[in-house]
Parts: sequence; C-alpha cells; structure tokens
Amino acid sequence: MTRCGEICLGLFTSAYADDHHDAAVDDVVPTAAAAMPVTTEEPHRKLILLAHCVATKSANETVLDEDMTVPQDWEKSRSSNNAGHNDAGRTVCIHSLAVLPAYQGRGLGSTLMKAFIQRIEQSQAADRIALLAHGEMVDFYRIFGFVNKGPSKAQFGGGGWVDMVRRDLHCLT
Repeated sequence: MTRCGEICLGLFTSAYADDHHDAAVDDVVPTAAAAMPVTTEEPHRKLILLAHCVATKSANETVLDEDMTVPQDWEKSRSSNNAGHNDAGRTVCIHSLAVLPAYQGRGLGSTLMKAFIQRIEQSQAADRIALLAHGEMVDFYRIFGFVNKGPSKAQFGGGGWVDMVRRDLHCLT
C-alpha cells in the first residue's frame, strides 16, 4: 500500500463504537476493533474496511510469483529489479479482491471491481489487468471482461490458480 496505493481501492463504511468496543459491530465486522476514527465531529464513529482490491504493477502479461514478492529493499527501491511492484510495468496485477464474509453476496465485490477497472482505465496506468483466480471464481471475473488464460505458472499459496487477463480497458461489460 505504501508503494502503490494509487492502484489499490477500499470500500469503507462507518459505525459507532464506544471506547470499550460495541460488541454488535465487532461481531459483524471483525475489523471494527482495529478501525480508525472517522475524521468528523464524532470521535466515537469508526471507519471500517468492508472490502478491498489490492494490486501492484508488473511488466509481465499475467501474474507470476515474482510479482507478489516483497523485495527486502522495498522502502528504498522503486523496484528496478524483477520482484514485486514495478512502476514501469503496464500490467496491473490484482493480488486480492476480498469482502468481509458478513457482507458477501450483497454486490460489494462487483461494485468494487467495476470501480477498480474504471479507476485503472481513467488513470491510463496500464494496458491490462491480470489476476489469479480459483476455478470457482472464473465466471465471476468473466462478467467484468477477464479472459481465462488457463492454468497459471504461479505457485503462490500452493498453486492451482487460473490466469485471467482483461486487455480492453475501455469496455466494461
């Protein structure tokens, strides 16, 4: 997030929680306990992350293991090597699209994906968006114009991924 926050996106809400934490909020939104106060006149209102899309840039056409590496010198280097975020890359690699379990099935993931694609398109930050998908998620990503490129070479998290790429960043289906 420090290196490429401009190509990441979060979907937030806010809720009231007293200094001892509101058990109802904590039960539904497990991130509430660590939530930051909202910048308003209401200090007991907390900003809560419901969903996120975390990404980096790469020179590769699909997401490879090296794209998910965090270089040891990440605080100093702007990734001139072949590991991690590469500012000069023209592929945005989605590493994580996640929605809190209590909020899944409400369209938040779809809303976030549409907003993310629009953000990348408008910024002209890349020529394509790539991601690794579990087999059961392939149809979800197809809705947004991603094409199944077959089994991935990436072994992150044990492998078994499907490479998906969206090249046409000017046509949100």
